[in-house]
Amino acid sequence: AVPICKLENCQVCEYEARVLQNQGEKKKQKVTSTALVLHNPVDPNLQWMYADERTLEICGQSLKISQIQQAGTGSLVWESSVILSRYLEKNKNSALLNFGGGGKRIIELGAGLGVVSITCALLGCPCVVATDSDEGVLPALKSNLQKYTKTNDQNCRAERYEWGDLDSEVVRKGPYDVILGSDILYEVKSFEPLLKSILALGGVKSVVILTYKLRYEEQLAKFFKMAAERGLTVQHLDAQALHSMGLTDGVGNDDKTGIALAVLRFCAHK
Repeated sequence: AVPICKLENCQVCEYEARVLQNQGEKKKQKVTSTALVLHNPVDPNLQWMYADERTLEICGQSLKISQIQQAGTGSLVWESSVILSRYLEKNKNSALLNFGGGGKRIIELGAGLGVVSITCALLGCPCVVATDSDEGVLPALKSNLQKYTKTNDQNCRAERYEWGDLDSEVVRKGPYDVILGSDILYEVKSFEPLLKSILALGGVKSVVILTYKLRYEEQLAKFFKMAAERGLTVQHLDAQALHSMGLTDGVGNDDKTGIALAVLRFCAHK
């Protein structure tokens, strides 16, 4: 049996409790094997969850990302962000991303500590906007981004942005070529404002790439159905495909089948 975590203010416990709270008792009975992070504070494979800093190898660099034990859900470097960063690095010259083509404008939603945005900056994207609505993580987000994006020819910044706010300057400065998000599909009530923002931030040639933890199939199906109803096309890369690409190797102690990726396109919308 997995020991029950008894740490005070454990961010992992609070994160998963928040997920469950938004599902209702009926949904709780349908939890899949990957719905919860079964974490044990003494497990050496999970010590990153309780560390003040997490070290990641991204784009040939060793990144030291500060974590905030007393902030919200964006205060830890979750596995989904690591996998999305690896995906971007592996596919930087693909027809989908073509980062080598220059001029790509990137925005990340729910950036947390900024690992994905930092990856885009290291890959040479000239404009990267890392956004989060949590005031508690913004100082760390800004600090992490500044630490690894020091070149004068890049415009990489962190901004506070609330999903659904279509009057924000962040929206007015769009459209963006690539819209990114990792582990931001855990609350049904956020789906509507999230999709409003995605539609407002993108253009006809934009692409959206999301990584997400497989918690509730019905919940995820609802999001992608809502996206399709709004004219977005969806292509999935399941967890096994990501694993076969080597993107999940050594990522914490997470179930290798627990994270998937989706690519959404605007071609049917605008």
